[in-house]
Amino acid sequence: NSGSSEGISHIFHSILDQADKSRNIIITSPIEHSVVPAALNYYVTYRGFTLKKVAIDQAGKVILSSLEKLLNENKDKVALVTIMAVNNETG
Repeated sequence: NSGSSEGISHIFHSILDQADKSRNIIITSPIEHSVVPAALNYYVTYRGFTLKKVAIDQAGKVILSSLEKLLNENKDKVALVTIMAVNNETG
């Protein structure tokens, strides 16, 4: 593909368009590349998905216990987890 927008959209469409209707939760973080929330907005606004965000610390790192809690609370409803492995702005 030609870049992050196209690549992320392709992956999200591939996964979320095939998701079982009972799986309507998407978990992400507040530090994602701007393309991620833009692409996810479509699924929240037009496709009925619910977006949940993990907590981050002051350094911008994901608090793993927050992710674990969201996964446990929504284990049978999660369609997608999208969290950046390394943030180019926070290191």
